[in-house]
Amino acid sequence: MADINVTTMMEVGKPFPWTVPTRGCILEMLYDGTLCFMIQTETFTKAEKNAFEKSFSRYGYLESVTIPPVAIWTWMFPPPLNPMDVNFNAVPVDQEVLDNYFELESNQVKNIARFYLLDGDILRGIKTVGLDPAAVMLFRNTIIRQTQINYSHRDYVRAVNGMFSLTAEEIFGMSVKFKK
Repeated sequence: MADINVTTMMEVGKPFPWTVPTRGCILEMLYDGTLCFMIQTETFTKAEKNAFEKSFSRYGYLESVTIPPVAIWTWMFPPPLNPMDVNFNAVPVDQEVLDNYFELESNQVKNIARFYLLDGDILRGIKTVGLDPAAVMLFRNTIIRQTQINYSHRDYVRAVNGMFSLTAEEIFGMSVKFKK
C-alpha cells in the first residue's frame, strides 16, 4: 500500500502525488478510511473526461467464493471509459488504517469514495461519491474474512486471476447492484 497522506494538496492539471496505476483502476484506503480509486486512461480524451464527469449511475460489489475471498467493486461508467472493476486485498494494509476504516462515525459506516482520473501522472479529474451503506457493509465483511484467513500473496493472485478471466460486465452481472 502506498504511503498516502490525507492532507496532500491536489490540483487538476498537475502531477498526481500518490500511486499512479499503469492501466485500469487501483484502490487505496486512506488513513481516515476514505476509499480512493485511481483510474488511469489509455489515451486521455475530452470524451473520457466527459464520461468521468457524467459518472456512473450503477455499481456493483462482489465477494468471490474463492479462498481467499476477493473484494471486487465494479463501476458502470459510460463510454468511452466503460465498465471497470477493481479488487482489494486487506492483508497488506496497515492495521491502524483498517481500524480507522471500521470506526463508525455517528453510528454510520464510512461510505465516502473518491475517484481520481489520471492521464499518466497528471490528475485530470476528481469526484467524491457517497456509497450505499449496504455496499460498504458487504465490503467491510469481506475485509474481515480476508484478515481472518491465513493466505499468501500467491494465493491471492491466483484467486484474482480466476475472477479476472471474466469481463467487468460479467463480474457486474454476478454482483450485488447499487444505484448512485
